[in-house]
Amino acid sequence: MNNSQQTNKTEPRIKGIDFKPFIEPELDARYYLQLPPDKVVITMISPLKKDQGHCLFLRMASNLVKKYHNAHFLIAHEEIDFEFQREFSGLIENKNLEGKLDIIKNIKGIPDILKATDIFVYLKEKGDEFPTVILKAMATGLPVVSIKTSLFQKVILHEETGFLIENNDIESAIQKISLLMENPNMSKKMGKLGQERIINHFSN
Repeated sequence: MNNSQQTNKTEPRIKGIDFKPFIEPELDARYYLQLPPDKVVITMISPLKKDQGHCLFLRMASNLVKKYHNAHFLIAHEEIDFEFQREFSGLIENKNLEGKLDIIKNIKGIPDILKATDIFVYLKEKGDEFPTVILKAMATGLPVVSIKTSLFQKVILHEETGFLIENNDIESAIQKISLLMENPNMSKKMGKLGQERIINHFSN
């Protein structure tokens, strides 16, 4: 079913995805990726470059690990800016996140990465195209916490398939992820509704 939606003239088109690679469970995904099996994995997938939301993700993670010992964070990327990588590595050390945050290179491994994830986060506000990784995360059955934009609102239903936050609102991001961590049934329900939404409205 292909119900890819056309936004207004000033917004990118939301292209549907093939959801099938994302709906089958992969029990060994965390083993392959060497992620802790007993933690709540919170993931972002974005180029390791400036202005992709990494610093906000890091601030959020450093706050959450103080409250939740079972939280583990994952950043996956394909493209990389080595200067930014050096700066970002220093920030990780300063935030005392060693052993609590993994950065891995994603080489055609998005389905496994998402299947190893419990909560998906997207913190980049602007872009030339709608980020299909959000559709893929929802197709996997993950609740999504994302920056609020008029375009993202067409896909992510606030408080139904995830949460939408204002740009740079770190407190709201922490609050929403805390809510999901403390209410796993809510998290699963949002993920299931999101998966159904992608299959029914944003698939090809």
